[in-house]
Amino acid sequence: MTERLATKVADLTGPGTTDRFGIGGTDLGTTTTAQHGHLVSVFGDTFRRAGGGGPGWRAPVVLFAAPASVPTGLCWTGSAGRGTYARQVVRYVHHGWRRWGRRLRRVATILPTDVLTVGDDMYLHVMVCRELGNVHWTGDGGRTWQPTGTRWRADLHSGPRSDTPP
Repeated sequence: MTERLATKVADLTGPGTTDRFGIGGTDLGTTTTAQHGHLVSVFGDTFRRAGGGGPGWRAPVVLFAAPASVPTGLCWTGSAGRGTYARQVVRYVHHGWRRWGRRLRRVATILPTDVLTVGDDMYLHVMVCRELGNVHWTGDGGRTWQPTGTRWRADLHSGPRSDTPP
């Protein structure tokens, strides 16, 4: 068996790459192919400046790329939202309150964990966090990327999804 080493092709995001979308720094991305062949990438905590923190905090955000650009580094062709600024695609307030059953939980961020495609529909799976490592629940954003109500406790099956919630 021949061992193959991974090689960095190009920066995926950051200064000089995603500035026109208002993205200087982001994290926790997942990419999938949409039904018409273009690539859809969803990213977690995103800021206007490089690095974590600062102005323009939103999550999750979506960028689109041309599949032909994969060998040389993704060529971003657009973003979700009006104009070029990558908007937050799940509606909530950072450090606001969300209902889980009968309880209200403080939510700092909602992070993407995967995009699942079933037929022509794409479903966004997310984790709802007080902060990273303190997950309240995971859930399905549905094909409209609006909450479907499908949720799993963060401590389900002894907590393999995250640390035990508060």
